[in-house]
Amino acid sequence: MDKGGGFVHEMMEGTGELKSLSLFVGTGNCNANCVHCAGKIHRKYAPKEDGIIDEDLIRKTVRECYIKGARSLSISSSGEPTLSPLSVTKALKLIHDLRNEGVNYSRINLYSNGIVIGKDKNFCDKYLGLWKSLGLTTIYLTIHDTDEKNNASVYGIVDYPPLTKIISKSTQLLSLRKFR
Repeated sequence: MDKGGGFVHEMMEGTGELKSLSLFVGTGNCNANCVHCAGKIHRKYAPKEDGIIDEDLIRKTVRECYIKGARSLSISSSGEPTLSPLSVTKALKLIHDLRNEGVNYSRINLYSNGIVIGKDKNFCDKYLGLWKSLGLTTIYLTIHDTDEKNNASVYGIVDYPPLTKIISKSTQLLSLRKFR
């Protein structure tokens, strides 16, 4: 059985200290068809079912990276993480529970193309507030243009939701900061 949990980390130049950690969580399914997709080659390693994560590996990696200085954690995927909400929820819960051991990441980010957030109210109602309660602080939208038609073209889909709708849902349910 495939177990979910790929990792990337960023080191602070010259110090050997970790700055951030990125977890690849989810099935690798995607609701876009980007010609330039860097995740496609990694999808064969992703679990085939939402909710499958390697809890021991994630726990160990999150703990060890924190000890080595990482204070920022990102959740991404070889596809679109919002299409694997059970996996994201399990990973966030595991990370949240590590606070009892003093492992407390100051920022927990989610990288998303925003399509599910902009189109699925039930998803937003069910998961965004829950994810905030489990420590999610920021959603990074990986967009290509501020115009939804141009985004749809780059994503290889028929329509892309308006950014105002995605941002509104995200900030409303997560009470996220707006960047200038």
